[in-house]
Amino acid sequence: MSAVIRSIAPPLVALILGGAGAAMAVLVHLPLAMVTGPLIVLALFTMRGGRVFGQAPTLPSWLSLVVLPVIGLAIGSSLTPEVLISAKRWWPSLLSMLLFIPLVHYLGFVLFRHVGRLDPATSYFAAVPGGLMEVLLLAEETDAHAGTVLTLQFLRIVLCVLLVPLGFSLMGADLLPVSTSAMSQRFPTLIEVTMMIACAAAGVGVGKLLRFPAAVVTGPMLCFGALQLWGITDAAPPPLSLAVTQLIMGSLLGLRFTGLPMRQFVVAIQLALANLAITMTLAVGFAFLFHGLVAEPVEALVLAYAPGGLAEMSLVAASLHIGLLYVSVHHLLRIILAILFARHFASSVRCSVPASGGSDL
Repeated sequence: MSAVIRSIAPPLVALILGGAGAAMAVLVHLPLAMVTGPLIVLALFTMRGGRVFGQAPTLPSWLSLVVLPVIGLAIGSSLTPEVLISAKRWWPSLLSMLLFIPLVHYLGFVLFRHVGRLDPATSYFAAVPGGLMEVLLLAEETDAHAGTVLTLQFLRIVLCVLLVPLGFSLMGADLLPVSTSAMSQRFPTLIEVTMMIACAAAGVGVGKLLRFPAAVVTGPMLCFGALQLWGITDAAPPPLSLAVTQLIMGSLLGLRFTGLPMRQFVVAIQLALANLAITMTLAVGFAFLFHGLVAEPVEALVLAYAPGGLAEMSLVAASLHIGLLYVSVHHLLRIILAILFARHFASSVRCSVPASGGSDL
């Protein structure tokens, strides 16, 4: 077997399985099918020990740097003067995040500490409701068990991607494919495509330089949004780019289950499901409490409070064709506040961590 074939086989099989998963999900009308289909198929394949010429299927990590800016461009394309005017009414739900974030964090900590029997530091960082990579870096500065923190944080995002759209679908919401619910239905011109590529590259570069949260999404979002506000363009990413982005995102999420022992997965998913149930109960409560004050539908507020990733929840908002910018702004604030609170109160758990290290699942 040539070295070339052995090197290209794992990513090729990952894409084939991801594509097959997406096709099956579309056929059975799963919500957000282009993400959930690849995620489910590749998670099952990798957790059952699936191999390609003795290697686990994989995709290069740089792919996320290529596709995630497309989500930022899609969010930025919804930034119009009309939306900006309506944003003046968002302040009640934005301010409510100051209560929602620490409340969710505390309840998650109590769950992981007293039900999951994890040590204080591991429980604390596993319960942070946002900023997966930033939280992992903070956890590694303590004796928290980094693997457990990563697993529970990752499952927070995955379960949101799988269950939140399903919940909306069961309640009768019409989730359109994101490629058909994009802001602009016309195909962009060559000049507009060039502008989008330039905004993506410049946005990621500046975002990383200025250390924006979720820079690969927020940088392109702000850059392309500025062009929309200035009236330079009203284009949006073409449907094919959004479809490919969802396929890659779902595949990358599914591949993260590679090497996760089944016993650890079963324990982790029980804790993560319980944590999600608590968080979404609060999210629905806050949504009904504040939706009349911000003049947005309840669905938009539920998504704004849901503890999924910025890119993932933005895709759900796009598929529902509601409050894309509203949801994205709230998730950006959620990440910022979650990290700020996590940093501020981290010292209170560090001193109580045993020197032998954090506990595993």
